[in-house]
Amino acid sequence: MQRSVDRILTTHVGSIVRPKALLDLSGYKAGPPKDPVQYGQLLRNSVADVVQKQAAAGIDIVNDGEYGKSSWANYVVERMSGFEPRPSKASPLDWLGRDRERFPEVIEQEFGKIPSSMTTYACTAPIQYQRFADIERDARNLQAALANQNVTEGFLTVVAPASAMFNATNEFYSSEREYIFALAEALREEYLRVIRAGLILQVDDAVLANMYDHLVQSSPQHYRQWAELRVEALNHALRDIPAERVRYHVCFGSWVGRENVIAGSDCGFAQVDHLQRVHPTVMWAKFEALAQGAKLASAELWGRKA
Repeated sequence: MQRSVDRILTTHVGSIVRPKALLDLSGYKAGPPKDPVQYGQLLRNSVADVVQKQAAAGIDIVNDGEYGKSSWANYVVERMSGFEPRPSKASPLDWLGRDRERFPEVIEQEFGKIPSSMTTYACTAPIQYQRFADIERDARNLQAALANQNVTEGFLTVVAPASAMFNATNEFYSSEREYIFALAEALREEYLRVIRAGLILQVDDAVLANMYDHLVQSSPQHYRQWAELRVEALNHALRDIPAERVRYHVCFGSWVGRENVIAGSDCGFAQVDHLQRVHPTVMWAKFEALAQGAKLASAELWGRKA
């Protein structure tokens, strides 16, 4: 992974608003593509286009916009065995913490429709990774798009054990530890394929931090035990993968030293494929402002024009 050696590099956390044509063919709402060949071609072209737009906006470390995934986390249920839906069971909102009580009006406005639209899953059989073709396709599409752009490098996002299937329950494994490690071992298949493709692996783990506010209400030790198990499982999944090829996204963080800073947005713009948190024109304006701000900060930190 490249460092900010003589200027602040720019990136973002992954999800970018999807083109309508892509969503019409496949996605969270549309379901699997009815014409896989047509969808595959459109996906390749869409990834090439979004990489070009990132480069034009001044982003150094780019990705595929997460165009090949239906969501930032629960996309894995489409790629793994072992889970089945529980449509009659309400999806818990523990990851929202005490904000549910403190800001009920905001939660209703921002998340009111999520509980009825999110499917709760249960693990009822051994967890095994199956859809190798999906992650390999995503890697190929990004590699092809990078070939024609002047950018620093490319990254693909994969979810962490703590955040994968965050609204699922374990009905199969004998212990929570066995369940989490089985999930981590399956996720490792994606981690390895990103690394083998020569790309940066970004591990997304928003739930690890989000669950603090809920679990700490019983005790700080409760949260710590919960988190330590999942961090241990993540490290197990990352074994033998060079640390310099991995970046870890938790939505919150503070890093010291200009060389350790890579400017980026704090969250995604479309964590679920049909979600559009801002208008695309505003999104690209944010990217451009990010690149401009990094240039100004670089001039200040290095004492010369970047």
